[in-house]
This record gives sequence, structure tokens and C-alpha cells, in this order.
Amino acid sequence: MKKTMMCMALLACLQAAWAESTLPAALEKRAGEPYVDAVLKATPALKINILAVLGENGLADDWILSGFKSGNMVVTPIKTFETNQTVSVGTFCEPHNCGDTVWTFAYQKQSQALLLQRGDTVLTNAQGAKVKQNLLQIVQMHHVLDRMDW
Repeated sequence: MKKTMMCMALLACLQAAWAESTLPAALEKRAGEPYVDAVLKATPALKINILAVLGENGLADDWILSGFKSGNMVVTPIKTFETNQTVSVGTFCEPHNCGDTVWTFAYQKQSQALLLQRGDTVLTNAQGAKVKQNLLQIVQMHHVLDRMDW
């Protein structure tokens, strides 16, 4: 009986602590963030840029080509960052094998600047090379927000 009472008291304390640390219901839902596959369909220039950069570097693996064609890949919602230009950031990877196949991209639609990162590999198109440091910083912010489940 004593153990039961102590467990109930502990549970009540945990529930009170949990209630204080949760977000209001309105903040728990993210705004309608489009997913990478939808953005690739709506933005052919992004798709072409990604495939061109990966192809030029011999990294356009079969799963990427078929995934971009069929949509059969794992994707994340796009995060948008406002700097002097809007930068869209997202990730895609091979289904059932994301580990070493996760590519993160940062893309400025206005200038067509693109940066791709996978592990230590960082690739850019010509426009992306001009703003590489800025895009890398945005990708790093994206990774931090993902770890925070933003």
C-alpha cells in the first residue's frame, strides 16, 4: 500500500512537470511545410541543378535517378530561411538505407545557387560557389533545428 501511494505521488509529480514543459496546442503543429518531393515537382530548376551537380561529381547514384523520377525516396519538409535571399533547405535519402545516403541541399531560387552536403562532402554549382559559406551556415542551422525537432 505504501509503495502504491508513493508511485501515485511520483506519477502526479511527473504529470505536473510534463504539463508545464509541453507547448500550447497551437504551437505543437508546424505550419504547412512542403516536402522535398513536392518541391522538386514544382521547381524543375532545383531538380535539374541537383542532378547536374551530382552527375558532374560522379555521385548521381541509381537510387537518386530513379527516386527523382518516381518519387521513391525518403524526404523531409523544406525549411525556409530568410537572409538577403530566400534559401530553401531539405534532405533526401535512399529508402531503407538513409545512414550514409542522406543529402542535404540549400537552394536560392532567385540566383539558382545550390549547395549539396553529405557527411564531409560539400558540392556546389557555379552560383552556389559564390555564396558557399552563407549556404553552409544555413545548412548547419538546419541540422541544429532538426536535432531540436523544430
